[in-house]
Amino acid sequence: MPAIAVSPLPPPLMMHAPPLPALIQNEAHLTPAQNNKIRMIMEANRDKVMARHNDDRAVDDRISAALLVKGDVDKKAVDDLVKQKIALHEQAEQQRVAELIAIHDVLTPDQREAVKNAYDEAGKLSARLRDMMAPPPPPPPPPAL
Repeated sequence: MPAIAVSPLPPPLMMHAPPLPALIQNEAHLTPAQNNKIRMIMEANRDKVMARHNDDRAVDDRISAALLVKGDVDKKAVDDLVKQKIALHEQAEQQRVAELIAIHDVLTPDQREAVKNAYDEAGKLSARLRDMMAPPPPPPPPPAL
């Protein structure tokens, strides 16, 4: 019976700093008015996000269909679909940044400083965790005889 290859355990889920909206909610000590403004900003974009997710899934389905054809794959068609997928991801990133800028404008300078400090600390902790979980260096070569 052949040996079964065992892959290493996946890294823990939180190997990077938490997303900014979570840090803002936890560290900025928002007033009720600020909370409402931020909720409105995020809810205003929710429909766009869901539509983009649906478009992304549709492109994935079209890529799968193009790759699972009998016979030769139309590479140009697949390349065009990949370009569509990349464009959707760029749109998502632009929307995310615009949302974070709008949220930034709701915070006071002291709140932004508190969030920045928490973000920096989370980043340091993440770096320490990555270092601790990194594979050990290879052993030195045996001495020459």
